[in-house]
Amino acid sequence: MKLQFLKYIIFGGVGVVVDYFIFLLLINQGVFYQTANAGGYLSGTVVSFLLNRKLTFHILDKAFYRFIVFIGVAFLGYLLSMVLLFVFVESVSLDAKSAKLLTLPIIAIFQFIINRKITSMYFFLNNPF
Repeated sequence: MKLQFLKYIIFGGVGVVVDYFIFLLLINQGVFYQTANAGGYLSGTVVSFLLNRKLTFHILDKAFYRFIVFIGVAFLGYLLSMVLLFVFVESVSLDAKSAKLLTLPIIAIFQFIINRKITSMYFFLNNPF
């Protein structure tokens, strides 16, 4: 269990690094910060899903269904990310790169809470009394 959690943290971290790297790449090409956020977030989410699915949880069945659920949860994090970026850039006047860095831990905590709720609900629905 501890090794599985460690892998989850590591591969989630890889997803975050991919997210920020793609974001920076796009920002440096002159792409609007919200568009760059979408590209980075989607890239990081896909990487995190693929790594965790195969290497952390060793779950290879129902790939499409699991991906849709994962993306659905990630979309909630993306919406929060959009709002936070907007506030940090437009209201607080931070540059987009710093603002994105500030959003990452907030989104990570939010995603963990939502994923835990979804997982608990999934367990309850599939394991009636």
